[in-house]
Amino acid sequence: MSDSAPTSERPGTAAALRRQNEALRQAIAVVDRLTTIALEGVDVDGITAELAAAIHGDVAVFDQLLRQLASSANTGDPKAPSDRASGTWSIADKRFAGVLETARDRRLPLRIRAVPEWGVLGDVVVAPIAVGEQVLGYLVVTTRGTDGGEEDLELLTVQHAASIYALALVEAQRDAALRGRYRAELAESLLLGTFDPASAGEIARLAGIRLGVGQVLLAIAPAAGAAGARSGAEAGDGITLLESLAFDLDSIEDGVVAFARLDHVMVIAPVELANGGDSASRVTDLVRRRFPSVGFAFGASVVVFEPSEFSRGETQARRALAIAQRLGAVGEITTHESLGVHRLLLHVPEDDLRSFADDVLGELAAYDVAQRASLLETLAAFLGANGNLRRAGDELFVHVNTVSYRIRRIEEITALDLNSSNDRLLAHMAIEALRVVSDRGPAGSDARARDSAG
Repeated sequence: MSDSAPTSERPGTAAALRRQNEALRQAIAVVDRLTTIALEGVDVDGITAELAAAIHGDVAVFDQLLRQLASSANTGDPKAPSDRASGTWSIADKRFAGVLETARDRRLPLRIRAVPEWGVLGDVVVAPIAVGEQVLGYLVVTTRGTDGGEEDLELLTVQHAASIYALALVEAQRDAALRGRYRAELAESLLLGTFDPASAGEIARLAGIRLGVGQVLLAIAPAAGAAGARSGAEAGDGITLLESLAFDLDSIEDGVVAFARLDHVMVIAPVELANGGDSASRVTDLVRRRFPSVGFAFGASVVVFEPSEFSRGETQARRALAIAQRLGAVGEITTHESLGVHRLLLHVPEDDLRSFADDVLGELAAYDVAQRASLLETLAAFLGANGNLRRAGDELFVHVNTVSYRIRRIEEITALDLNSSNDRLLAHMAIEALRVVSDRGPAGSDARARDSAG
C-alpha cells in the first residue's frame, strides 16, 4: 500500500501544475495568435504590439546591425517607444557580444538573468531572427517565468515569435530590394548623364534624394589585397558582398541612396544626415561593423548641390577610390581634394600620359624587363621616401647600400640627376603618370569618356 497522498491532497504540487497548465495554455494562445497575424501579413510593428500585449511584457526588435526596428511596452501602441525590453542596457553593449554570438551560432533563444550592475534589471530572452544561415536580426523579450517549466515554455514561445518575425522581415527586405532597384536605376541615370536636364530635379526626388542640401558621393570597394577583398564574394544566400553592403547603406535613413556596381558600391548622401551626424562617418562606421573582417577603401567627391553636378561628383569619387585602393588606404575616406597632383594627371588623356612616362622612364622600364630588375620600383620608393635612402631600403627590404647602388644605375640609364629638384619632380610625375594609367586599367575606356568631362 502506497503512503503517497493523492495530488489533490498536496496543495503545493497542485498549484504548480495549475500554473504550468495555465502557462502552456497561454503559450499556445500566443503561438496561435502570432501564426494568424503572420498569415494576415501584419508588419513588424504590428507583430511587436501583438506580442507585447499577449505576453504582458516588453518587446524590442533589432536588425542585424543592432538598430532598433520596433518596440512595445504593452501600451497597445505599436509606435510607442520603449527601452524597458532591455532595461537600461544596450543590445550593442560589447559585454553582451558573446550572448548574441552564441544565439546566432546555435539559432536558439538564450536567457539573460538580471545583472543590475550591467544595467540588466530583469530577466530577458534574446532570440536570433534567422532564415536558413542568414540572421536578419534579434528579438528581445522580458520574461516572468518562476520555475523551469514556465521558463522552457517562454523560450519556445519566443523562438516561435522569432520565426514569425523572420517571415515579416523577409517580406520587408523583398519590398525594400524592389524599391532600391528602382531608386538605383534613377540615380544611375543622373550619374551617367542620361537624362533631360530639365527633369533632373524630378528624377532625383523620385530616387529618394533630398533636394536643396549639399550632397557627397562616395565610392566604396574592398581595398586591394585586403582580407576577404573579392567584390563578388558572397555574403550569404547568394547575395554578393557589395550587394549586401549596398542594401545596408541604403537603409541608413531616407535620403541616402546606395547601390552596387560590378566592382564597387556608390552612395549619394546628404553631407549632414537628418537624424544627426555627418554621412561620411556614418557610412564608414556601418561598413566596419557590418564587415569587420574585410578592409574597405573609400573615395569621396567634393560637395555638390544640384543633380546636374552628380555626374562630375561620381567621377571624382571613383578617381579618389582608385587612388585609395592603390595606396592601401583602408578604413578611411580619400577625398577628391586630397589627391594633389593626381587631380591634374587624371585629366590628361591616357596616350599623352604613356608618351610622357615613356620619354622620361622608357629606357628604365625596358632595362627592368630585359634584366628582370626592379629599378622602377626602387625609384618609386626613393621618391616616396623624399630621397631618404634608408627609408627606401626599409620599404624595399634591402640594405641602404643596395638602394644607393640602384639609384646610381637609375641616373646612368635615364640621364636624370636625382639630386636636382627639377629632375626629381620630372621622375615623380612620370611615376605618377604610370600609376594613373595602371589605375584606369583595361576596362577604363567607358569611364574615360566621362572622366574627360569631369
